[in-house]
Amino acid sequence: MPTPLSPLPPSVTSTTSAAATSATAAIAAKTARCLHQGMHPIGKAIAMMMCAAALAGCNKTAGDATQISAAETSFNAIVAACTQTIAARAFTVSADGQGEWVKTGYSPASVQGEVIHTESAITPYLGKLVIKDNTARVSAATEAQAAAATLTPAHVLANRTYTFIFRFDGQQWVWNNGSLVTKTKTTEDTTAGLTLADVAAAGPGFSGCVAR
Repeated sequence: MPTPLSPLPPSVTSTTSAAATSATAAIAAKTARCLHQGMHPIGKAIAMMMCAAALAGCNKTAGDATQISAAETSFNAIVAACTQTIAARAFTVSADGQGEWVKTGYSPASVQGEVIHTESAITPYLGKLVIKDNTARVSAATEAQAAAATLTPAHVLANRTYTFIFRFDGQQWVWNNGSLVTKTKTTEDTTAGLTLADVAAAGPGFSGCVAR
């Protein structure tokens, strides 16, 4: 089998809550100065409205930072669960219908996760999960021989790249779409769409990679 690939840590875009807190404190200080500089009543009223508007914008920034943190934390949990699920996959042995037995196995897959902050008000956060996997297969005359066979790089049939896209609804991640790119030695690369049912099915072994 190929040399195991170490899962890469998820790359995420974030705005820290510390920055938002600092900004809030700075605007609060400006508000206090507005109220104690002895302005004309009309000028003071205008200043208060301006300060209030600034504070509202800062509070929105703090709220955004909180939501980003929640999105990142929950998506990191999905990446961790996916990595664990894939690592636990075992080879299978089955009859090929032509008198032989086939052993099918997988190399340790790499799992990468990323949270993307978009400009869309409908889907402000998207989660991207990319799984790179190799499938290998060897045949033998008997079931016992197939089970005992060692899978090597020479037995690799295909390199597969799965991409799962999720959207964050403010509380949890929801499936959006998926795709599979398959590379083989003998045919051209193929790309196929994936549904939630495809990914959640027991066969592919990716049920742990679905947001719940």
